[in-house]
Amino acid sequence: MSIPALILNIFPGNAMAQQHQAMGFLIPKITFFAKFGTALSLLFTNQASFSDQTLFPVQTRASAIGICQFIARGVTVLAPQVCELPSPAPIQYFCGIAFLAFATSFTLEYEKPEFIKDSEEAKT
Repeated sequence: MSIPALILNIFPGNAMAQQHQAMGFLIPKITFFAKFGTALSLLFTNQASFSDQTLFPVQTRASAIGICQFIARGVTVLAPQVCELPSPAPIQYFCGIAFLAFATSFTLEYEKPEFIKDSEEAKT
């Protein structure tokens, strides 16, 4: 991994020592922000599913969230193995899964709430 010289020059020593110190400094920070982003995405997903009664009806909400979390945690187990694959493969897996999630989102059925239907009928 190539780190910009501007960052490397902050650390003392030769190029190899600078590279090692920079990695030791940057990896925990990047990991923190990645975990923070993951937690926010989970929070926003739960908020959206609990606030919109038409997207996830009350009867199926708990089952849907439980199944999604089970599958997500199961797939997470494979992350270290995918990271060890040759260079283009991990990003290809990521893009494929992101595209699959995007395509799956179009299968969700959305029914307008009654108050919106009533207001649209009143306008006509």
